[in-house]
Amino acid sequence: LDKQQNQQVNDQISRYTTLILQAIGQQWIIPTNVDPTKYCILEIKLGDGGVVQSVNLQKSSGDPQLDRSAMAAVYKASPLPVPADPQIFAKMQDINLKVRPEDTLTTS
Repeated sequence: LDKQQNQQVNDQISRYTTLILQAIGQQWIIPTNVDPTKYCILEIKLGDGGVVQSVNLQKSSGDPQLDRSAMAAVYKASPLPVPADPQIFAKMQDINLKVRPEDTLTTS
């Protein structure tokens, strides 16, 4: 039973991660002349209701303009879609997200 519950939790986290990426992608104004394959990893801390409390750059894309625009998009997308289940939300309050223009261009 535990294994099944863990799978359900992981499925929910995966689903909401996709929704979060889509929400950020809709707000992301990607600078011109950036390499769409570059990516950065952002650490996002969420408060109640998916409100973005902080965004920190964990790994730079090497392009400061791209990094800044990605971080700004996270704040603009706040509040982010999060599960109503408090146990699942607790696992998503600190998330590391890999964001890449190439991905947001293909998902939106």
